[in-house]
Amino acid sequence: MIFNVFCSGTDNKLNIYDYNGEKIHTQQAAVSMKDTSFNAFFDLKKITEVCMENGLKFAHNVYILPGAKTVRILGNLQKNNISRKMHNK
Repeated sequence: MIFNVFCSGTDNKLNIYDYNGEKIHTQQAAVSMKDTSFNAFFDLKKITEVCMENGLKFAHNVYILPGAKTVRILGNLQKNNISRKMHNK
């Protein structure tokens, strides 16, 4: 998880905070506050917009491929989009 790479340990690690201004200290806390954790590293608003444009709800999974030129954003298909796509066929 990205939290372990950038935020855990003691050597000049990045501090991230929840929406109340409290420091997130553990991976468990970071996982329980996924939106907060992702927003510390990525533009969560833009990710959500891209997912919505494709009928998806962001699933809090991002894969950065070698060379950092391509990113895969994973989402879950929204039920209302399934019926809309089937209706349009």
